[in-house]
Order: sequence, then structure tokens, then C-alpha cells
Amino acid sequence: MKASSTRGISKLIVSLTFVLAVPFNAAAQTTQGPKSSTDELRSLNSHFPFSPTENIEQWKARRSELKQHLKVSLGLWPELEKTPLNAVEHSKREMDDYSVSCVYFESLPGFFVTGNLYRPKSVSGRVPVVLCPYGHFQNGRFLDHDEKTVAAMIARGEESEPSNARSPLQAHCVHLARMGCVVVHYDMVGYADSKQVPYEVAHFHGRRRADDNDRKSWLFYSPHAEMFNQSIMGLQTWNSIRAIDFVEGIEEVDPDRIGVTGCSGGGTQTFILAAIDDRVQAAFAAAMVSTGMQGGCSCENACNLRTSTGNVEMAALFAPKPMAFSAADDWTKSMVADGFPELQRLYETLGHPDNTFLAPSLNLPHGYNEIARRTMYAWFNHFLKIVDDPNQLSVQKVFLGELPTGAIYRERPFQVLNVREMTVWNSDHPAPASGLEVEKGVTRLWGKFQLAGVEKSLAEDSTMLKPYVRSLISDLNRNSQDQLRSMVDKSEDIEFENEQDKPNSIRVFNETDYRDGIVVRHWNVRDAESTLIVLLGDVSNASSVAFAVRNEAVAKKRSIVAIDSSQLLKPNKLFEGRGIASFTFGYNRTNLAKDARAIAWAMDEICNNRKFSELRIVALDQTTPLAAVAAAASRSTPRLTRFIGTRERFDDDLNDFEDPRFLPGVLMLGDVEGIIKFAKRDKEMIVDFRDDKTAVEILAALFK
Repeated sequence: MKASSTRGISKLIVSLTFVLAVPFNAAAQTTQGPKSSTDELRSLNSHFPFSPTENIEQWKARRSELKQHLKVSLGLWPELEKTPLNAVEHSKREMDDYSVSCVYFESLPGFFVTGNLYRPKSVSGRVPVVLCPYGHFQNGRFLDHDEKTVAAMIARGEESEPSNARSPLQAHCVHLARMGCVVVHYDMVGYADSKQVPYEVAHFHGRRRADDNDRKSWLFYSPHAEMFNQSIMGLQTWNSIRAIDFVEGIEEVDPDRIGVTGCSGGGTQTFILAAIDDRVQAAFAAAMVSTGMQGGCSCENACNLRTSTGNVEMAALFAPKPMAFSAADDWTKSMVADGFPELQRLYETLGHPDNTFLAPSLNLPHGYNEIARRTMYAWFNHFLKIVDDPNQLSVQKVFLGELPTGAIYRERPFQVLNVREMTVWNSDHPAPASGLEVEKGVTRLWGKFQLAGVEKSLAEDSTMLKPYVRSLISDLNRNSQDQLRSMVDKSEDIEFENEQDKPNSIRVFNETDYRDGIVVRHWNVRDAESTLIVLLGDVSNASSVAFAVRNEAVAKKRSIVAIDSSQLLKPNKLFEGRGIASFTFGYNRTNLAKDARAIAWAMDEICNNRKFSELRIVALDQTTPLAAVAAAASRSTPRLTRFIGTRERFDDDLNDFEDPRFLPGVLMLGDVEGIIKFAKRDKEMIVDFRDDKTAVEILAALFK
């Protein structure tokens, strides 16, 4: 039997009353053991179905929780400081009925976002604006197909006009401007004019670099960067957020009519930005969203991001606002039957069935083809109110090509600009520095802003960051990654003189865990003080310090829960040939995260049933980091009055992702000492960190 949430666990273990009677409902226990295969890891090519609830309140709660999870995973929550953009616009070119300028601004001090700004010539009042991030097109914003490619595209039916086929990216910017929109076409990191972090680092990266993990000066993809939730995907998302800040400062832009569209990797940026920035009012994600492949580039992946969700649900976070999609002969072709019908049901539940649309052209290859583009024009025109449509064409008719001569959604030929005409950097505006020192500067500054945000949140209300901790272990109660299984454990390896000394024991598994799970032993005392002791250590070894602590607790008639440390701190497994952490841990939790969640659940169930008022934790055998996370993630109410552990920390010589201590995002909280702040601690809590403590010293600290 499975439990899909912490609340649902009570169906699995009816009660943990922890009196002398057996606290587990044996009939409710699963008899199935742990997964035996070590190949249970999910990947970007796994199946990520979306099952919408028909309960609006449940969806609102899920939506709020998941939006915050995305921000946490991208390193953008608490929100970073928005420093001056110092925007520059230059080299304006007057075209027939629109203009094109070169623009750049600083998303972080010294780090520049580059692109082109398209404006309609005939402007009356404020007009809509559309942001256009793009995907992995050759030369990015400078894409210009040769004659042979253009001819092939026209022959396949992708395009009908040569200039639009030469540069589909410029084409949709031009046509949106001709319709009456301001358009910002900005670079992905590493493409076109954005070279401060080079292409070979930002995209399809697959290996660690030498000396990338310096604690004072680190690079992307290092353990240190991942433990700050710093990724190229997060950086690109921040660039998009700052792009909205930029367009809000343009005089003729209506800030209440902001749209965003992109294809492929640009589609990823589209639905992510729409999900987390409430200023976006309409979106069109082309040839990207599906329940299949989630993003094949390192720039589309971040640790923790998809451990409890997938692209379709992330796109659904924009509902009920209008979002449309296109599909092609690629991984998106399954959207017709798997993914989009579920999105439609959600929009229907929310009362806006016409606010989503799918434009499939399954006979055409991956890309932002003319069919998808004209559907996008109609979509934005309907929801952003760009220009009157004299033909009153529906989005469906535009998609099907039912366009009368002169219809506003028909693209016209335009003058394709070359690299020299579009480039931002020239003798008057020289390109900024690039390379390793710039990359290190970005990660350091980003980390500084992150820590400042955490400190500010703590000063205002420490409980604000409690959900952050739960996000680190992906405790979002949604898919199989979040489901726990348990079984009564009778393989007792401790001998007891008295029958009453035997604990009640269960073995707890995460649903997809390939390990043996953890055994939770509880020694309960009916009339004990309202104190619960949680012990992590080698309780199966009669000569160990942990065993001595257990004996003393039982002798003093204190309720104690013990988790054997030999079952914990197992090395993580990574996909072979994938040296980048997010390709594994963007879809799977680390072992520490799984164990922390299981331990937190055990504490919650015990405390909720017995109503303990005080909690004391003893973490031995290098389990201090794990115990700190479990305590912080716990939802139970007892105040934490003792935390006894060793000096082991997350950042002590952690230099590989297999390290059992690896937990993405954890350094934002200030390592172990910082994490304990998020537990419900007593003002007079005793914290005792010493290595090689004797049993006498531990007992003195625990019971004084």
C-alpha cells in the first residue's frame, strides 16, 4: 500500500500511539521490501504525467507550493536584490513600418543581457510587449539559414516565404512589431553577444572542470555552486525576470499586457518565466512542453527542479492565464494525447476552457515553423489586444490556415539583418570581459545576494524559510518520489535482557529508493516525561556510545527513537557519463534528502500522536548534517531544546556529487548551524558540537 502524502501516511500506519500496545496496524503494512534494482533513477527522458485535481482549493495550494519550489530550485528564492539595470539602447535602424535597436542591460552588476528591441512605428498610447527568448538555434539571435536550407524548409511546408525561412527568429519579432507590439529578442547565455559565460560552458556541458570548487571562488556545475542552487538555467531565468524589469521602463509599453514566447529551449524559458513571474499575462511555448523529454541541455536543468513535477505541470502553473503550445515531429508529438488533454481539464475546472490551445504540425520537424508562428500571432492578438482583426478570425482558423488575403496574421517579406547590423558590441560599446574570472564573479555575487535574502527573511520571520527546507528534500507530496512505504521490521539485531526493552520497529522506504530503507526503533514509556529523544547512531553495537545513550534513556524512562547510522550516509549514484549533477538530481533526490524526509516523517508521526512538548536530538557517526535537515524539515510542534552532534558539516571537503552529504541548495541556509535555526527551537536550546565525545559527556549534555 502506498501513501501519497504525510497526511496519507496515517492510512499506512494507522497510529503511532507508542503505548505498550503495538503502535502499528499490521494489516496496513506493506509486505513488499525495498527496490532491488540500482537502476531506478529517473532521467530527463522518463515519463512525467500530469494529473490535475478537480478540487480548485487543492490546486491553489499545490500551485503556491510548487511555484516556490521552482524559485528555490533555480536559486531565486528568497528573491535576489534587483540592482540598477543601467540599460543602453543604440544603433537604431528605421525599417518600413518598424524599427530595430541594439540593447543591453545588467541583470547582475557587471553581467549583461544583450539583444534587439523592435518597435512599431505607428504607436498610439501604450502598447503590448512580447519577450522572445530563443532555443538552441545555430548562432542564436544571428540565425540566417543558407539558400539550400531555405529551399528545403519551403519544400517541406515549414515556410512559404524566403526571408521568413532565412530567419524564423527575426520573422516573428518583425511581425509582432508590425502588428503593434514592442518586442525584446534577448540572448541565451553563451549565444550571439552573450559571451561572458561561453557557449561550451552554458550549453550541453557534461564534465567537471579543474579547480571548480574553491569555496571562495567557484564555477558553475561544481558541488559548491549546486549547494547554492546556482545553475545556468537559474541565471537565464533571472535574465528573463530582469528583461521584464527592463521593458517596464520603456515609455510606450503597457505593463499590464506582457507576453512571452520562445521555441525549444526558449519554450523552457517561456513556461518557467510565466510560472514564477506574475507580470506575464499571456504565453506561447513552441515545440517544447511534453510529458516526455524535459530538456536535453545543461541550461534547461537544475538540481531538485523536477523531483516532484514535470514540464506539463510547470506550464500549468500559469493557469488560468492564457498559454498555448505547438507540437512537431519531435518529443512534443505525444502532447496531443498525453499532457494537453489534462491541461484542458485543468483550465475547464478553473472556468477558463478557452485559455489554452495546442497547435500540432506533426509532419514537420522541430522548430518554430510558420504554422506555429501565425497561431501565436492570433493568440497574442486575442489576449493582449494588439490590433483589431477585421476578419474576426479564431485562433483555430488561423492555425488551420484559413486566412483571407491581407489577413493580419499573414507574414510579409522583410529585410533580414546580418550579424554586423544586429550585434550589440562595437567600438562605441565594447564587449565586456569574459571567461573564468567573470563566471566566478557571477557565482560569488549571486551567493552574496542569496545569503542576504535569507538573512533578511530570518530577521522578518524565521518561519518564512521553513518551506525552503522542505523544498530541498522535495517534500511536495505529489509523485512517486514523495511516497513512503513501510513495513514492520522483525529482523532485530539487538539482544535485550528484558522483553519490555524491545522496541517497536518499522522499516521506512522512499518509493523509488534502491537502498534498504531505514529502520526506525521506538522505545516508548507510557508515563514518561513529555520529552522525545531522537538518536542517530550505531544502536546495534552494544559497545557503542549510541547504545549507551539508548540504555540510559530507557533506564530514565524517556521515550526514545533510534535510527541506526549504518543504514544512512550511503554514497549517491549518478548516471554514467553525466558529470553534471542536475541530470541526476534534477529528477531524483539525493540519499540524504530521502533519509531526512523519512526521519522527519517519523518524528512528526510520533510527536503528533503523543503530543510531546520537548525534543532532544543526538547525532553521532557523522550524521549531524542529516539530523539538522530532518529537524528543520519536521512539521511537528515540540520545541527543540538539545542538539548534540559532531563538527561534521556539508561543506567540509565535499568535492563530488557521490558524497553522502551532498544536498543541493543547503549552503544558502548557513550549513548545519544555520539549518538548526529553522527547527522549532527553544530560546535556551543547548547546542553541543564536539568530535570524539565519550558516552559520559554525551549523557551529561543530554540529561542535564
